[in-house]
Parts: sequence; C-alpha cells; structure tokens
Amino acid sequence: MTPPGLGLVALSQNAWSILETKKSSSYYFDLCRLRSAAEKNLGVFTPAISLLMGLDAALRYIRNEGLERIIARHSLVADTIRNGIKQKGLQLISRFPSDSLTVVELNNANEVIAQLYKEFGIIVAGGQDNFSGKVMRIGHLGYFFEEDAHYLLNSLNQVLG
Repeated sequence: MTPPGLGLVALSQNAWSILETKKSSSYYFDLCRLRSAAEKNLGVFTPAISLLMGLDAALRYIRNEGLERIIARHSLVADTIRNGIKQKGLQLISRFPSDSLTVVELNNANEVIAQLYKEFGIIVAGGQDNFSGKVMRIGHLGYFFEEDAHYLLNSLNQVLG
C-alpha cells in the first residue's frame, strides 16, 4: 500500500554469519555496511523519507483494519471487478488471477485507458512489451474498496458504450 521504491531485506543470523565472512563486490548493496550504519542509527545514503513515512502509515492502517479483514476485502474487490468484467463479455488474461491485479484483454486498450482517466479520473495501466495496446491492467491492492470497484465498472460501462 505504498509507492514503489523501497526494498526490505531480512536475514537470519546464519545468513549474517556467512555475509560477514565475504567481501562485498557491490558499493550500493553492501549489507554489512548498511547494517553497521543502521546500528548507529545512521544511513549510508539519503533515505527516501516520504516512502518510509508512507510505509509507516500503511503498516498502521494494516494494524488498525486487521490483516484478515484486508485480505477478505481484497478478495471481495477482486471478485467484484472480475465478475463485472466477465459480465461485459470481456476476457481476463489469467486463468488464476491474483487478488491484487486484474488484466483485461482489450483491442483498444490505450484509448479506453486514456478515456477512463480523462473523463473519470481513473488511473489504470496498459500492457507492456507484447501486450502493449492489447490489455488494461486494473490494480486493486491497498486503499481500494468495493465502492471503488463499482465506480470503475460503471465508468468502464460508459466508456465502452
């Protein structure tokens, strides 16, 4: 539920023991150097403060809503979107889609995506590489609720006619 840009790493004590015997070949990914600075409450590089604050807010949100409720909400939202897409006669790309993303086959995907944004303020992603212009990717992970799913589906109905 945060913007991209953070990478979190967790290592067992055994993994740390192995790392401490190796010389890092990377300036930017020297975990021993990073750990040493963190133990002094310092950073090796300028931290992405806004991303860390976003992560903190997301973790507080998860704690307040409860992980089980969040998982159930994501499942409900994903089912709502996938059922709505199927009712429109559109095809899903994945036979076993994740509850975080729905990918829809559309011949005019770029036009639909642009219209959703321009007319309704909805941001969805297009396809990449071989899927460019052929699919619409609807992300519904994080602060996305059933009302948002219905708004998206109603807006898509208007765009598709």
